[in-house]
Amino acid sequence: MLEETVAVLADRDLVTQLAAAEADLATGRVETLGDLEAAMRSRRTSV
Repeated sequence: MLEETVAVLADRDLVTQLAAAEADLATGRVETLGDLEAAMRSRRTSV
């Protein structure tokens, strides 16, 4: 587990993405279960 943590912290792009995700959560910019289900239904019917 420590090796994985070090690998994540060493990846600047990943740390940036994690910070952006935390900011989205803090401001309420999230996808609901209903949003995700609708997106998956849409993908299934468009193929």
